[in-house]
This record gives sequence, C-alpha cells and structure tokens, in this order.
Amino acid sequence: MRFPAQEMILGALLMFGAFAMGMMWPSAGAAAQESMHKMGELLTGLATVALVIVTCLLVKATKILARSAEEDSRNRRIQATADAWMKLRAELDLPDLTQMTSDVIDAGGKAVLPQLRKLEGFSQVVNSGVYDVGTLSKMSGNWFVQQVRWIKPYIDLQQKRNSDAYKEIVQLEKRIQDIRAIKDVARRQ
Repeated sequence: MRFPAQEMILGALLMFGAFAMGMMWPSAGAAAQESMHKMGELLTGLATVALVIVTCLLVKATKILARSAEEDSRNRRIQATADAWMKLRAELDLPDLTQMTSDVIDAGGKAVLPQLRKLEGFSQVVNSGVYDVGTLSKMSGNWFVQQVRWIKPYIDLQQKRNSDAYKEIVQLEKRIQDIRAIKDVARRQ
C-alpha cells in the first residue's frame, strides 16, 4: 500500500512524539510511584490522541491549501494566455495565400516572417502547457484556424525544405480543431 510522502512524514512524527512522551515517565518503580506511573500512561495516551487529531487536521488543511494553489495556478495560466494572445492577435495580419501561385505564396510568406515567428513562439508555449489551449480555443479558435489555413500554403512550402518548419503552429491548429470537433460531437448528442 502506497502512502503519500506527506502522510508518511506526519505518521513518523506522531510515532516519535508518542515514544518521547512515554520515555518521560518511569515505567518501573515502587508502589508509591505506581499512581505516578498510571498518570504518566494517561498523559501519554492523551498526548497521542491529541497528536492524531492535530495530524488529521493538518492533512485536511494541506489538501485544502493544495487545491487552492492549484486553482490559483490555473487561473493565472488562463489570464497569461488571454493577455499574450490578445497582444499577439493585434499584431497578426496574415494574407490569404490559399488561391495563389507558388511565387506569390513564397513572397507573401516572406513578407510576414516576423509575424510567423511570433506565432510559432506563441504556439510552442501553448503546446508546452505553459499557456492554456482550451482558453485559446474558446477565445479565438475559429480565427486561429482560419489564419493558419490562409498561411498554410507557405507553411507547406517551407516544410518541403525543412520538415520542422512551423511544426508548432501546425500542431496547435490540429489541437484546436480536435477540441472543436469534440465539442461539436458533444453538442449533437
């Protein structure tokens, strides 16, 4: 049976405390010390019960604090995602290259390289889990997918030369489409 490290440490402290309390009182003695011995055993028992209660309360408090910290972390991640995305989205103005010739595609993509680099960096941060993909999907999922679709001919051209080119953008676009597909299926049921 596995115990979390926190509970094992608290259990060890409890055992150590109970042992120390028992060692404070003599366990053998004359008849005159017998009542003192019984009093020591009673105090040891009471101290052990008190330690058990305090330990249980500490475990519950720790779990509550852990949940609160987890929720706070998630809220910060959502806020950071929203802030970063709104800043980046204002800078994006990608051309629709879906109906263009390869010369125009190459020139059009090169014209927006700084934007693509920023979008690639943002996509990598979302894909790594630092930013929240669900938040991005809710805020601008359709818009993001549309922008990637528009610039996809240039991405495809670059990936023929280097298979790693813009892979983070493509991966994020796929994740957003998957999220939207799952939500569509859920709505239909």
